[in-house]
Amino acid sequence: MAVDDAQIGRNLARFRGQRPQKDVADAMRERGHKWSQATVWAVEKGDRPLRLTEAQDVMRILGMHTWDLTRTDSRAGLALALRDMNTTSRKLREIAQEYLRAQMLVASYADVLEEHAEDGLGLESLLEDTTAWLSTSPEAEVTSARKERRAEQEAQRRIDNLDLPEEARQQIESYQPELGRFEAMLRDTEETYIG
Repeated sequence: MAVDDAQIGRNLARFRGQRPQKDVADAMRERGHKWSQATVWAVEKGDRPLRLTEAQDVMRILGMHTWDLTRTDSRAGLALALRDMNTTSRKLREIAQEYLRAQMLVASYADVLEEHAEDGLGLESLLEDTTAWLSTSPEAEVTSARKERRAEQEAQRRIDNLDLPEEARQQIESYQPELGRFEAMLRDTEETYIG
């Protein structure tokens, strides 16, 4: 299958995602190309062909490989999903490291609080909350998030299968779920100790 400017344009728009065309044009100008928002628009419509150097730079800006521009729609979608998965995986590792650092900090404060637990300051409840935080691993949080996501998907599937008026459907979809376990603990701790 021959790749035409329209396919390249669709892929560029897909890889740009929610990023404004103006931002892409600004980044291209920083790399020495005479691009404007209108240039991005014309390329995405397939009205303007990309030069090879432009393709290389715009795809670097978007975090993709140049050859991804020539993919079919379904393969381009998969390439984008893989890029997003890679980015999210990196963020998840960073967040897990932050979580572990926070646990170490909580543990160090817990050691200090335990020394004063018998001073009659009412620290027992706070120490119980601390124990809950320290006993939960990042893996357990990911498992919990996975279960929550599955429950959300199942609930959405059930809603989609109901024959409801639009107003009722919007009310259901705008409902805010209850706080998670740690959010509730944090709220209760703040209310108790901060006021």
